[in-house]
Amino acid sequence: MMKKIMIIAGETSGDQHASEVVKKLNGRHSGVKFCGIGGQAMRDAGVDTFVDIREMAVMGIFEVLTHLPVILNAYQKVKTIFKTQKIDLLILVDYAGFNLKVAKLAKAHKIPVLFYISPKIWAWKAGRIKKIQRYVDHMAVILPFEVDIYRKANVPVTYVGSPTAESIHCELGQAQAKKSLSIIGDKPVVGLLPGSRMSEISRLIPLFLKTVPLFPEVQFVLALAPNLTLEDIKPYVAELNAHHVLIAKSQTARVIRASDAVVCASGTATLEVALLNTPMLVVYKMFYPTFLLARLLVKIHNVSLCNIVAGKRIVEELIQYQATPARIANELRKLLYDQDYQARTLGEYRQLQDSLKTAKNAAENVAVIAEKMLD
Repeated sequence: MMKKIMIIAGETSGDQHASEVVKKLNGRHSGVKFCGIGGQAMRDAGVDTFVDIREMAVMGIFEVLTHLPVILNAYQKVKTIFKTQKIDLLILVDYAGFNLKVAKLAKAHKIPVLFYISPKIWAWKAGRIKKIQRYVDHMAVILPFEVDIYRKANVPVTYVGSPTAESIHCELGQAQAKKSLSIIGDKPVVGLLPGSRMSEISRLIPLFLKTVPLFPEVQFVLALAPNLTLEDIKPYVAELNAHHVLIAKSQTARVIRASDAVVCASGTATLEVALLNTPMLVVYKMFYPTFLLARLLVKIHNVSLCNIVAGKRIVEELIQYQATPARIANELRKLLYDQDYQARTLGEYRQLQDSLKTAKNAAENVAVIAEKMLD
């Protein structure tokens, strides 16, 4: 008998993760049909999307308010499908604000719910775990420490693996990576990863530009995220060129591999740097009122993902007022020239990498859970 699965993602990364799960399920189970909310990746995998992800992918309170009619319309479409069609399983991918409301709706219709990629309840909005207890039948988490959180709350949970650990790779050695980026000579190389959001770019690139002149013996390379263009960093291009900073677009893994050290914005990129074994310093600045609010709401001591996953500070973080050219320079000198410091960092990276390993990849593990829930 044909089974029908609804799968919902609300952002580009979730669309990609969801599409991989759909592919694995199609490979394991011939009698499955998919509908849901997603983007091109999910459609390419065979999902009949009744709302496009481009309408849903918004961040911030004010952005959500302006998109509220679209979000409510999507919710009503889900509600109608639950009433008029037999859905055998609901798979929710990240996007907790919307997806936990859908989980509640599914529970009312006695539809089993699998939630893939946990909300960051360990950082903020810890109260969401009560909703998860009531409405989610199984959590598939991508950070190992999240397992204990859900076990203590009596929520069925499986660590399925890290999609980041599986996807980040560079087939080149350091010398080859440098050559591919047109880095000439024997100078030490420092990669600059200022993030992918314009708010990050506008705060971190000027800070980096004040630091670069302190290291005339170093070749700096700026990694431009795939979603950004040279037009996005136009106010800084002339000064970057004046300081001989190379700009590499959509080549983040190669920049990390080519570098002797990396100065990185907080986020998923910190995990990528650790997985590629390059010593790193994390630097982050935000709009000051946002920083004050974050200090009140966020309940964790470290902000970078590599430190959070490790459960301790394995790389230094300079946040907000700590992030000055002088302090960045001091930490960067240790990363470049203190061999004992480098060795300790790389040793911590190995432990981190071991903690993320699973026998199968994340999408395959989620598909196995989904198949059992269908049966």
